[in-house]
Amino acid sequence: MRLFYGLRLPSEALHSMEQLQNQLRAQFPRARFPAPETFHVTLAFLGDTPVQRLDTAKRVVNALLPAPLDLQVSHWGTFPQEKGEVLWLGLDPSPELDRLHRLLAHRLQEAGFPLESRRFQPHVTLARQVPFASPDTPRNLPAFSPFPLPCETVSLLRSHLLPQGAQYEELACCSSKLPV
Repeated sequence: MRLFYGLRLPSEALHSMEQLQNQLRAQFPRARFPAPETFHVTLAFLGDTPVQRLDTAKRVVNALLPAPLDLQVSHWGTFPQEKGEVLWLGLDPSPELDRLHRLLAHRLQEAGFPLESRRFQPHVTLARQVPFASPDTPRNLPAFSPFPLPCETVSLLRSHLLPQGAQYEELACCSSKLPV
């Protein structure tokens, strides 16, 4: 099972991101675009995980008590990829998000899960395999005003890789919302 932990996003932010993604579709018709309902912020990627470890992975997320996060989407970013670039929306620095990421990483290490060595770069992927024609292309992306991204739920997600794009199945979650 391909697993990761991520932040679920509120519908208002998903709508703003979908509008930006639609502008990208016109600009980069050959790129691949994830469905807006799959947008998320990855906190930790476990990758291929034996089914026998699923209960442990669920216990890790169930033990978290995340505080509500008041994040801000503020800029474009890219990651290199073999078939083009990954184009994403980046978040402003957040001590609360960094604290949550470190806590999750610590709990995963304690539970015996290997962690990725790359630096945590909180973002939401809007497009993959983006064929930038020149180094100036990233500067010609649609302009937008920063917008809020309040997050209250950390989820353990299973990634199903399909020809039309990844689909995510929530296996467990914890929320900062108090039960009503």
